[in-house]
Amino acid sequence: MSQPCFCKITRQLISKGANLQFANLQSANLQAADLQDANLKFTKLQFVNFQQADFQGTQIQGAEIQGADFRDAKYLTPEQVKAAKTGKEQFLVLISANCCKHSPIKYF
Repeated sequence: MSQPCFCKITRQLISKGANLQFANLQSANLQAADLQDANLKFTKLQFVNFQQADFQGTQIQGAEIQGADFRDAKYLTPEQVKAAKTGKEQFLVLISANCCKHSPIKYF
């Protein structure tokens, strides 16, 4: 049985207009990342460092936000935060296809 594939989230992966719907970004460091127009709907955002990240036009409806650090984040509106979940995960989490060359999608 092959090992689960975990990816290192980088500024290049989380780029302008990126679609990370349902991605698992737990404990990722996205400090000062450019998240303009990115799709983070239904994303698991537990303990993520979003300090100074740019959220202009970012979609985070339904995202699971817990323990994330949003200090000095730009363009993050209260409406965006209210639209996100704060409870336990209620959906399958998948790792973005950009993370694993040998196996495009892994469920866990």
